[in-house]
Amino acid sequence: MSNTHLKVWFQKLQNPDPSMRKSALENLEIMGEPETLTWLADVFLNDPEPALREQAQRIAKAIYYQQHQQAAIPKGATPAEQEQAASILEQARHRKAKRG
Repeated sequence: MSNTHLKVWFQKLQNPDPSMRKSALENLEIMGEPETLTWLADVFLNDPEPALREQAQRIAKAIYYQQHQQAAIPKGATPAEQEQAASILEQARHRKAKRG
């Protein structure tokens, strides 16, 4: 996502019209960009509308947890891990062949 595109929504978060701020929050939720967490925290702490503060908190939590879930997903074995696994398998095959 381009930084310029995100800035448009950031500017809308500062609009005096609550419906514009709500729309900006909805769009930031759809985008799900971790770069928006600071902005969402600012809305949560400072927006005069309680419903928008709650919405910002909910969206920020969802983005935060999604980001951490993705980080926890293994990306696959490294070449060194693949070599080690192949070596272990080869040793196991060799032992099995010895036993008959």
